[in-house]
Amino acid sequence: MRRRVEEKRKRMREDEMVDGGVRDVAAALGMLGDDFLRIEQMKMEMTREMEKMRMEMELKRTEMILDCQRQIMDAMVQKFLGKKRVNSLQS
Repeated sequence: MRRRVEEKRKRMREDEMVDGGVRDVAAALGMLGDDFLRIEQMKMEMTREMEKMRMEMELKRTEMILDCQRQIMDAMVQKFLGKKRVNSLQS
């Protein structure tokens, strides 16, 4: 009888070690998952910021092109119509 009690205690200790190990692995996997989630959120935020910057740069480029075209048209009008005529057209 004493032998059975000792064997039962030994099995209970082994079961506790296995359960504790499983809990440790589950906790580590949970922490790993949280880290991956945080990294993915940071990547998404960086992507949003880069897209915002790209759109701002595209807007500036478009404005520069339009300004250059306006200056070219002003120069052509001045050349063909004369300076006095351009001033009267702008008024």
